[in-house]
Amino acid sequence: MCFMCNINALSHRYIIAALVAFFSIWPDSIFAELIHHYRMDETFQHELVIDAIGSANGTAKEIHKGEAGVLGGMYIFDETRPGFLDIGQSNQNLPTDSFTLAFWVGFSKNGMDEYERLLDAGNHVSLAKLSSGFSLYYQAGALQFHGSDGENKVATSNSGAGILADTWYLVVLRYTPSSAPGRKADGKIQITTIALGGDSINEASIDSSTASMSHSLGSLNWSSELRIGASRALSDNAALALDGTLDDFRVYDNTLGDSEISELYNAALPSGGALRWLFNVDGDFEGWTAKNVTKEKIEGGLYSMEIAGDEPQLLSPESLNLDLTKVDKVLLRLLNRTSATRARIFFQTDSEGDFAAQRVDFTVSANDDQLKEYVIDMSRHPDWRGTLSRILIAFPDG
Repeated sequence: MCFMCNINALSHRYIIAALVAFFSIWPDSIFAELIHHYRMDETFQHELVIDAIGSANGTAKEIHKGEAGVLGGMYIFDETRPGFLDIGQSNQNLPTDSFTLAFWVGFSKNGMDEYERLLDAGNHVSLAKLSSGFSLYYQAGALQFHGSDGENKVATSNSGAGILADTWYLVVLRYTPSSAPGRKADGKIQITTIALGGDSINEASIDSSTASMSHSLGSLNWSSELRIGASRALSDNAALALDGTLDDFRVYDNTLGDSEISELYNAALPSGGALRWLFNVDGDFEGWTAKNVTKEKIEGGLYSMEIAGDEPQLLSPESLNLDLTKVDKVLLRLLNRTSATRARIFFQTDSEGDFAAQRVDFTVSANDDQLKEYVIDMSRHPDWRGTLSRILIAFPDG
């Protein structure tokens, strides 16, 4: 969080900058072939969906943000008010030959409708009328694919993978075109679904979680944007809209091997959930509120404030819903232009709702001239467990 007015004009102020995050190990880029990476950590409803690797930022409609997912934050889709994410024209952002799309998804109990869309870059809902692109959707307990290269069509058969509600799955879609479209069935579609558990996996376990199909399609004939969470043709259709959660969407320019998929899965295990606030949209406080300040604003990736009295405080949004099982640290970037050296993080959980009794103290540097990074070990407090509801950051020296 950063509080920032005019730097030279303020004598008493804190600049808590660019990032307040629940610390967790998670990879920036595991493979060289990663060309687009949507971490889905944004918290503002109308904020761009940032592509952390490429330049194909996406846009979101009617998606709830700001709660902890598998890696950082996640997006929540609700079929009662169908929302979706667009990441731009497929012919510009997706490979024209072999590719891999990988992401984490969880279906709610209200979801799992027949033909419920996860991904849609096709020009029609039905396979019979599809002439370009593809769809990945839920049907009869499994994920299905249908696609067209403009001349040929293919649909995977029901593999009955037994997908359950309220469970996170790593989904990996791998597509390899035929070497002789329409004549040679040496292309391959592979759909891998792996439920998130507590143990690491190896390459040998990927095959049993993968449905494969040979086909004679060529390179997919992209003609539309890639839509996540809804049908392109019928975006307001609740039955076709995703009801659940989605996190960490990746695009690769080739097909990943089984060993690489197991590494991708295992990379999520140490992370648990995490939350972060970047304050990278001017004017968007991302649900945070301040007390005992006279001025505050979000600008240039900083949340700046001028102090009004004793113990300025920053209060997070409610209902953070963060599982603390594997989260033990808070990372804070702060510029402190005051003489204060004490700071505190108070917290509420699902079992302990009293801020006053739940706190961890830490020391900050006084009269700074640049941002400094602080990592606060919250596991020092015995009640840092269960599910986190809210935090409050206070500076008792004013």
